[in-house]
Amino acid sequence: MTLLKQHSFLKQPKDEDYLWRYIKPERIRDFLDGNIYFSPLASFDDYYEAISPLHYCVLSFLKRSAPRNFDLSIPISEVPDIETFIGNIFMWMNLYHTNKVLSHLTGVTDEKLLREKLFHYCENPKIFSQPRFEIQSSHCASCWFVGDSVESALMWASYSQPGGIAVRIRYSDFKAIVQNYFTTNSYSLASQGVTNVYSGLIEYVDFDDQEKWSQLSDTGVPLAFFKQHFYKQENEYRLMIVKKDAQQPFNNLIRLIDDITKFTIILHPSSTHLDLLKVKGMIPNPTYVHISLSRMESKDKKYIEYIQAQPSGPS
Repeated sequence: MTLLKQHSFLKQPKDEDYLWRYIKPERIRDFLDGNIYFSPLASFDDYYEAISPLHYCVLSFLKRSAPRNFDLSIPISEVPDIETFIGNIFMWMNLYHTNKVLSHLTGVTDEKLLREKLFHYCENPKIFSQPRFEIQSSHCASCWFVGDSVESALMWASYSQPGGIAVRIRYSDFKAIVQNYFTTNSYSLASQGVTNVYSGLIEYVDFDDQEKWSQLSDTGVPLAFFKQHFYKQENEYRLMIVKKDAQQPFNNLIRLIDDITKFTIILHPSSTHLDLLKVKGMIPNPTYVHISLSRMESKDKKYIEYIQAQPSGPS
């Protein structure tokens, strides 16, 4: 038995690609012990995690409508003031655009029925918010940056901090680790309420291009594997654990790795040789682990090394 599913509609990295994970100082000990943290999507900064094209369409309509004064019950020729007149014109254009998208997403073509659907959705937000909340709460992800062998300044700035580390592994090696773990531990995870484990590359799409987005979604790509194109520089690979019950407690820290020697460990650019010795001291057999200082430089690093080099030492 294995909970790990390979879905043909999810793209995978190439075997020769590298996976990177940038780790904050408080998580270093966990990683060195072989633990990987799986975060619920509800804890992510992106509000639109696991949103559906239809839900996004309605939210966009509401967002465009919010700053305007309008009253569509009044004929254009009888609008009493210029602000409401402009608001009404804008809203008719907004409705026209939204109805075109809504028609594509729902298959409804009748203008009256489309408007009734739209207003029904606007008045009953739980139609959308509840399913999205359940996905965000029941799906827990371990997120990795896909790249070559070179560290990324952008990822350091976004996902780590001074004192942190980056870890790097070939995708082929990581795939074998994941396969072994979830084959060996499937019964234990199932007893904790885990129903599925799957992985793949994130699909970055322009959410306003809802025709392309909905076509991809219709092929079977899960909503949890879509992100707005603003995030495409992250080139993200996700390993996803799905729980049956979103409210059921779950140990998010999973001892996935038996042998960290498959990983290369690189210290934050602000780190010094003292930090390197500190991290090595946390590893049982550091001789067999690839660990080094960053090839990048930072002002913090130069300043610290300058101070330490003074005859009097740090003050």
